Amino acid sequence: MDHATEFSADPAQVAVGGDSAGGNLAAGVACLAATHGLHTPAFQLLFYPWLDLSRKRTSYELFGDGFYLTERELAWYKGHYVTNEADALDPRCSPLLTKELIEVAPAYIATAGFDPLRDEGEEYAARLQHAGVPVALRRHPGLIHAFVNAIGVGHIGRDALLDAAGALRVGLAAARARAAKPAKPIRHQPPARLRESIARRTQHRPGDALLEAAGAPANDRFTQTRRRLMTD
Repeated sequence: MDHATEFSADPAQVAVGGDSAGGNLAAGVACLAATHGLHTPAFQLLFYPWLDLSRKRTSYELFGDGFYLTERELAWYKGHYVTNEADALDPRCSPLLTKELIEVAPAYIATAGFDPLRDEGEEYAARLQHAGVPVALRRHPGLIHAFVNAIGVGHIGRDALLDAAGALRVGLAAARARAAKPAKPIRHQPPARLRESIARRTQHRPGDALLEAAGAPANDRFTQTRRRLMTD
């Protein structure tokens, strides 16, 4: 992002994103940037990310076989990515193990209901929320891993991708609004009312939570953009 202006890009509008292992890399960049005091991305867009190679969660047991991505395949991928178990405990490999998430970029995280990686994506969302980071979590209950790569088969994958695209646009708009305001002290824990609002709204309208958590005024042009996106 230090060279963004060389490409006529706004460094405050650079996001990172990816699906599955790509989500691991995107979240890793966001966490490393925050940990080392670097220019952090404006937003994280993560689809069913693989965020912790050090242990298996309940979703492995529930969906480890027969739902496209299998537990055996994940073990094979891990064996070709890390040389020993100690590597899997490194936050650069498993971003979910990052100790402090307070200054990590806001995020939209989409998980699939029948996916062995479901639980760690949702755990990452919970940790971001606990740290006071604006985050929207959307579980697609009837879908499997890699659904955004199947947008040509039916409308469900396409609809999920459009939801995420709308959240990304809203997230970048909120980032632009934050960049135009004086910096505010970072709260370690968001107020209970904000946490309840995020939980209530993100299920169907993730953009609302992102704008509310970012502090955007209720009737400004960013909110109007969100409403238009969500109703188009």
